[in-house]
Amino acid sequence: MRQKNRWIGWAAGTASAALLMSGTANSALEVPTADDPELLGFECISAECVDLASGGYDVSGGGVADPSFDSSNEFLTPGSDSSDPDNTTSFNMTSEQLSSSIEDVDGDPSTAIDVTGLDGVFSFYWGSVDEFNLIQFFTGDRLISEYGGSDLTAAVNEEYGENFSATNDNYEFDQYVSFSGDFDSVQLTSGNNAFEVATAAVPEPATLGMLGLGLLGMGFAARRRRSER
Repeated sequence: MRQKNRWIGWAAGTASAALLMSGTANSALEVPTADDPELLGFECISAECVDLASGGYDVSGGGVADPSFDSSNEFLTPGSDSSDPDNTTSFNMTSEQLSSSIEDVDGDPSTAIDVTGLDGVFSFYWGSVDEFNLIQFFTGDRLISEYGGSDLTAAVNEEYGENFSATNDNYEFDQYVSFSGDFDSVQLTSGNNAFEVATAAVPEPATLGMLGLGLLGMGFAARRRRSER
C-alpha cells in the first residue's frame, strides 16, 4: 500500500510538472501584438531618408545599399511603391532568402537587423510592406511584443480608408511609422525578400542653426505681438 501511494504521488507530480511546462511553452509562444504605430504618410517625412546608422541609430546586422543597386527581384528602395524613391539615398534590408553576400551591398542581408540603445521610440520608413516583414520589441533580453506587415496594412487601411491587399504576399505600399512603448531594442526580420527600411536624415549642424534662429525669430515676433496688445 505504501509503495502504491508513492507511485501515485510520483505520477501526480509528473503530471503537474508536465502541465506547468506546457503552460510555460504556450505562454512563450504567445507574443502580444504591439500597439499600432503613429502613421506619418506614404513618403519620406524629410528631404532625405537614409539607412538607420546614418540616421543616428545603433545598428548591427542586415545589409546596406543605395538606390542604384536595388533589384526588383530581391529588394526595393523605400519609396518605390509610392513613386518617391529619389528621397531615399541609402537603406537597410534583410531577408532569410537573400544571399549573405551581394555585390555592392555592405554587410550580410541574410541576417536580422538589430537596433539597440532605444529609449522607447523607433521611427522609420517601412518600404514595400510585405506580409512576412516582422519587427520584434525587446526590454533587455525579454521579447515583449511584435508587429508584422499584415498588422500595419490593417492599420493603414483603417486610417486612410485604403484597401491594400497582398499580391504574392506584398502589399505594394510604403509607410513612415513611429513606434513608442516600453522597449530598448528592436529586431527586424523577414521570411522572404525583403524587409527594406530607412529613416529621416539627421539635419546638418548648419541646418539646425538656421532652425534655431527661425524659432528665436518666431518667439520674438510672438512677444512683440503680445506687447502691442
